[in-house]
Amino acid sequence: MKNSPLGLNFQKEIGCRKDLLTNMAEAKAKIELRAKRREAHERAEYEEKKTGAGTNKPVQTERE
Repeated sequence: MKNSPLGLNFQKEIGCRKDLLTNMAEAKAKIELRAKRREAHERAEYEEKKTGAGTNKPVQTERE
């Protein structure tokens, strides 16, 4: 592995950047998965409230 005139080791630097990109991709995938799960949970809660599931009260859609 050669160093540049500035003292940089390009192979090492490239390896570090590849590792960083891999870690960022993994983090992004985790964030997206959490967002999808949260969206599904919130949608289910909304649908439950909208249909009145789990309650004996009629659903009030408009205020009179």
